[in-house]
Amino acid sequence: MVDLRKRRVDVAKSIAGVWVDSIPDFPRLKVKCTAIDTDRCQDRFGDLVEQMYGDRDFEVTDDAALDYLNMRTAVDCAILDMEGLTEGGEPIAYSKAYIEGILFTDPNPDNPNDPNRPTPDVPTPDGKVYDRTAKAIRSMLSFCFLRARTVRLAEEKNGSAVGSGGAAASPGVRRTPTSPPMSSTSIGGGEIRDSGAPATDGAAEVESGVEAEVESGPPSSTSQD
Repeated sequence: MVDLRKRRVDVAKSIAGVWVDSIPDFPRLKVKCTAIDTDRCQDRFGDLVEQMYGDRDFEVTDDAALDYLNMRTAVDCAILDMEGLTEGGEPIAYSKAYIEGILFTDPNPDNPNDPNRPTPDVPTPDGKVYDRTAKAIRSMLSFCFLRARTVRLAEEKNGSAVGSGGAAASPGVRRTPTSPPMSSTSIGGGEIRDSGAPATDGAAEVESGVEAEVESGPPSSTSQD
């Protein structure tokens, strides 16, 4: 049996940001992030859609564009900090530029076999696209966004990081940019879902949740703010 009163979510913390640890396949990593369906994330998603298409309410259907919109929104608004990062065996500090270098890339339009080759429907502001080879990182982030969204009041009062505690329900993600980014894990109505990404416990949950969100952008009516 379950006492549902003990499953209430600390919405203020979900919006302000929480530390998430016990991440599947990333045991030494801690990520500080917010939920992905906050008003701030939804506003950022809308700004990006307007920059790309000239209309904030434009319905984005191109998968590559949704990938970019959701991940760019996550980097700009939801990811706050990371601990436990290394490069070449040496510890490094987190920076926005660091995660951008992992999640985004310059496509090669002359290579028909480039998995990141852009389509005419993806006029990204910086000319970059989401790097599809970063699927494992995307799944990890999706897991963290889900945990941040469902952090329990009791856990936060105890001052513990959000790990395996707290169920992470997969949010329904819409594909219309009018909805907020990755509703808990989806932005603008899309999911962060990526075929071929690792599916391990929470990571698998993230694929169907956060990744789905990252593909189409933030959800609207499901915002927590």
